[in-house]
Amino acid sequence: MSTKPSCMGDYSDCFARWKGSCQLLRSTNFGDRECPFYKSTEQYIAEEREQKKARSSCNYSRARKD
Repeated sequence: MSTKPSCMGDYSDCFARWKGSCQLLRSTNFGDRECPFYKSTEQYIAEEREQKKARSSCNYSRARKD
């Protein structure tokens, strides 16, 4: 069983953080840099909605062409 790495920054609103650990990455050691994968939960949800819209409009366009 692998353990999830602790979140090293002040990312309390990160979509991938749960109980103080990152649920996506194997390592959170980025040296002096900020986490390059950080997204707030709000940002993540907004991007997911946009992607879902884009996928559904793409599927609709294909269905209409056939």
